[in-house]
Amino acid sequence: MTECDAIRPQITALLDGELSLAAIAEVDAHVNGCTACAAVYADIGILKTAARTAAPIPPVDLWTGIGEAIDEADHDMLDTMRLLRQEMQSLREEVAALRQELAKRPASTVSRSTPISLPDAPRKSMSQYRLV
Repeated sequence: MTECDAIRPQITALLDGELSLAAIAEVDAHVNGCTACAAVYADIGILKTAARTAAPIPPVDLWTGIGEAIDEADHDMLDTMRLLRQEMQSLREEVAALRQELAKRPASTVSRSTPISLPDAPRKSMSQYRLV
């Protein structure tokens, strides 16, 4: 291991103010006499200064993501509401048809035990709708 290999890790510690006075004197003496380590010292100093003076990185816009999630949920809810309205309209039509059928029957033949024929249209299960 060369002297440069031993000194280079200490250059950052020197710039961070983490070395003892004796270590500072040792690193300083080596950097003043070694052009390669002086270049490393200068480069690290430039990077530290740039990092210290750089504008802060703006945070990711959290509200954009929240807004998009809300918009998607609203869209899904509107689709579900449209499907429910269609189902309600279908049910209204079925009830109207049943009322017409009952109105055609004589009052004496209609009782709670009288079966009523329902249209053959397939019934949808409410479980198919996703409520948000």
